[in-house]
Order: sequence, then C-alpha cells, then structure tokens
Amino acid sequence: MSYQVLSDNRKVQKDREYFNIHPNTGVITTGGKAIDYEEHSVFRMQFLAKDTITDLISTCLVLINVTDVNDNSPIFGAAWYEGRVLENSPPNTEVLRIQAHDVDTGDGGKVTYSIDPFSPYFTVDRDTGVIRTTQLFDRETKDQERFLITCVARDNGVSPNKRGVSIEIIVVDDNDNGPKFEPTDYSLTVKENVPVGKVVYEFTVKDSDFGVNTKTEFYISDGNQAHAFHLTTGGKLVVDNKLDYETTKEYKLKIIATDGRRNSPSPANVIIKVSLTFALWYFFQIFKPY
Repeated sequence: MSYQVLSDNRKVQKDREYFNIHPNTGVITTGGKAIDYEEHSVFRMQFLAKDTITDLISTCLVLINVTDVNDNSPIFGAAWYEGRVLENSPPNTEVLRIQAHDVDTGDGGKVTYSIDPFSPYFTVDRDTGVIRTTQLFDRETKDQERFLITCVARDNGVSPNKRGVSIEIIVVDDNDNGPKFEPTDYSLTVKENVPVGKVVYEFTVKDSDFGVNTKTEFYISDGNQAHAFHLTTGGKLVVDNKLDYETTKEYKLKIIATDGRRNSPSPANVIIKVSLTFALWYFFQIFKPY
C-alpha cells in the first residue's frame, strides 16, 4: 500500500508546506513550515491510497483542525495616547479610553488593563480600559500640569502575554485665578504741562493661570475727575485732558484688572500728584500772598 496527496494544484502544494504523509505508513505529520492558528485554523486535504498489487485506489478528505495556543500579545490601537482633564474636575472624572486587541482565542484573547507602576492620581477599569481621576487637580500646583503613566494590557491565557503603552494626561487650565496687582499702592507725580496723550505709567499684573486665561484688561473704576486720564486695555495710563494744578492738585484713582472671568481681588490704588513747572513754581514763590 502506498499513500500520497491526491492533487498537485497550487493549494495542495501550499498545504504540503505544513503537512506530509508517509508514502508507506500513511502517517500524516507536520511539515517544515510553522503553523499559525491566526492564519489557518483548518486544513482540508485529500489523500490517495493505492494497492500496489491490484492498483486499486481509494481517496479520502482529511480535515485537520489547528488548536490555538496563546502566542500573541495584546496590541493597542495607538502607539501612545494623550488625554486631557480640566483642573478642578471632581474625582472619578473620565479622561480617556484605551483599547487593545488580542488575536488569540478563548482566554488568550481576553484582555484586561492595569496601570503599572501604580499611580495615585488615576485608575483604569480592568475590563473597559476607561481611565478616570482619583482626585481634584490644581494646574497651578507644582507637578500637576501633566502626568505620564503606563497602562498594561494583559491577556488571560495560561501563560499570559502583556504589552504596555505610554499615556500623557494634560491638566487644562480652568481660569480659576484672577489677576493680581503687586504692589497695590502706587504714587506718581505728573507735571501740569504734560501733553495730552502722554503715557505716564504702565501697569502689570500677575496671573497664575495659563495661556488665554492670563489675558488681562484694565479700567479705571473711580477717581478720574474731569476724565483727566485714560487707561488702555493693555494697562497704559495716558493723560486724556489738560491738567490744571490750580483746579486739581491730586487724583486718587482706583484701577481694576480683569481676565474676562475674574477681577483682581484688590484694586490698584493710585495717587497722582500734579506738579507745577519750574517757571510757575518760581512765580508763585515770588508773588505768593503773605
């Protein structure tokens, strides 16, 4: 009795790379090419048996089922992830969801998630991959602007495979701080003959927030008699009307800074003293009444 593969078509030639049949014993063995369940889970091959004396033949179809082994690691849908969370968001706020896929079957294809090493700031749902916060963040606090964590996807096979992915989580500014004048008290001296349009001072503030939340505008809230001064939104204090020492010798302005959401907790208190020019001062010294 002799045995052989029935057909020499292309598919059979390919299958012969995986399986052989012994011509004398009929024992089917694996060939030289490694079998991958994820590529071929079933092989269908026809074999021929021939009686060497009578030349009678018989054929059969053999189905070879490949058993899956846990030989693949989970694969994430991205090489790395980036998430954002607004500062002051309550604990348990969802940041993002990660997802990994394992082509193995059974428990070897079931993936669970963990954060490794442990993070006190975030948790990940072991089944869904949803990452959540564990606490409230203040972006203005040192080391709370951004976080870098590593999440691990692990399959549940007998010999588990795992893969990690890096995740950057950025804390987004909430504009929870108002601009602050430092200092809050100012004293200026301006000559009586200063030209209209002259910038006499430029105010600045400090704001612990970030980006557009630090954009500040300024305005005079009190003390600007006769509209003697004008304050640009950028903080420049400009002479807006001719000053007259005999009419007003001193101005007490209150200036507010705002970032559009919050005002400065304390206004700037500005005392502006109008001084005479030397010629007028000399005139008053000579002709002042006794």
